[in-house]
Amino acid sequence: MRWLWSENKDHHDLPVRDRFKYNLSDPSSVDLSRLSPDVLEVSLGRPAHEIALSEIQFYHTVQGQLLDWLLPRVLNVFRSDMDDRTRQAIMEAARVKARAEAEQLAGQLEGDARVAAEATLAALGQSAGFAEVKFTAG
Repeated sequence: MRWLWSENKDHHDLPVRDRFKYNLSDPSSVDLSRLSPDVLEVSLGRPAHEIALSEIQFYHTVQGQLLDWLLPRVLNVFRSDMDDRTRQAIMEAARVKARAEAEQLAGQLEGDARVAAEATLAALGQSAGFAEVKFTAG
């Protein structure tokens, strides 16, 4: 009899933003030292990152029901509505999963964030008159 009943289907969207930043006033994040008049050494630690989760938007819901040929929809009998408690539980589970996936992705992108920071700091160092900018791990 399971084949007579369609499933509830919800389509939702949960935008996630992850921002990397180096705190230039924190020596464990970025430390600058002049090795010689024309050489700047930059020690970069791990970048901090912020994860921003937007609110989940349910933008399409299809309720479970008996197959149309068995019982027409106009009767509205045996419909399955999702209650608010269930919807909240789904939203919270989606938030937890999205945050965990964003944390994992942040770890994978940390190297790219470092490369971008090095390029920016090298350009700033050279525009400040340093002939060479050396980078070390902090």
